[in-house]
Amino acid sequence: MLSAPLVVLLVGLQVASTPEAIPMSLVPLLIVVPALLWLDRVHPQPWAARIHAVLWGATITVLVAALVNTAAEGVFGESVSAVVVAPFVEEAMKGLGVLLAVRRREVEGAMDGIVIAGWVALGFAVVEDMVFFSIGAEEGELLQSFVLRSLITPFAHPMVTFWTGLALGIAVYRRRPLAWALWGYAIAVATHALLNGAWEVAGVRLSPVGIALYLALLIPVAIWVISARRKQADQFIAAIPALPQPYAIPPQ
Repeated sequence: MLSAPLVVLLVGLQVASTPEAIPMSLVPLLIVVPALLWLDRVHPQPWAARIHAVLWGATITVLVAALVNTAAEGVFGESVSAVVVAPFVEEAMKGLGVLLAVRRREVEGAMDGIVIAGWVALGFAVVEDMVFFSIGAEEGELLQSFVLRSLITPFAHPMVTFWTGLALGIAVYRRRPLAWALWGYAIAVATHALLNGAWEVAGVRLSPVGIALYLALLIPVAIWVISARRKQADQFIAAIPALPQPYAIPPQ
């Protein structure tokens, strides 16, 4: 992809003075990846689909978001860009990554859409964290940035893009027009804008209000996802007795 070298160049220039930002940005992988693999265990996606999703988030989404958000900052200011422009652009590009998976027939239902959305969002978040950690170091707040983004809110982007993945997955399963899934994109944008707005109003990285809002948005999503995953596993277990005969395999 042509965007990959450009992203490497742009991010490399940003973090050149703060090389520690790179390993620090990889810490969320230790938290988010096991969760995504657990969700995907009953009906696992091929590794090619997972890698494609991560690369889409880490390259094309990052590049488009960086260009548009930077231009918006120059015209409207940093706060307006963060609260109004960034949510629309970032969620549209991450959603497009899920839509491409739909086109490749990698999404058959809600859980597939959620998992692909999680991988796309994770790729974007890792690269974005590198940039934010570099900025935090310049402002003397690297530790606060690391604690917030890597340890407290590692699920922020997957949680937001969850809604787009859920809507597209349901649309595929119910054979609805893909435009029907725009409600998921709308919720993703609204949630993203709400989170960004909370931190802009607080003006500090470790904002108790921002963290409380993040948890309030995350907990219902987490409860729904865990419940859906358990239901999916129960359905698979219930189907096991019917599998040996059509597939000519021993019952054990």
